[in-house]
Amino acid sequence: MRKHVWTVPLVPGSVRAARERSERSLVPFGLESSSALFGAVLLVVSELVTNAVRHAQHSPDAEVTLHMTEHLLVASP
Repeated sequence: MRKHVWTVPLVPGSVRAARERSERSLVPFGLESSSALFGAVLLVVSELVTNAVRHAQHSPDAEVTLHMTEHLLVASP
């Protein structure tokens, strides 16, 4: 099991920062940057953080988690 957790402020620039941090986190998970799963995870993280920025107006920040087991990868804000 591998898990990376970090906190992002809920401001528009955090979407790009979360995506870049996710890229750096996925490499040690053993995912190839050219794989469809790698791209899908980056898209999901971007969308989740975007939604948090837009809709969690009473929270100053969000915690992003990438959690991978042998057969499962979970991304959550």
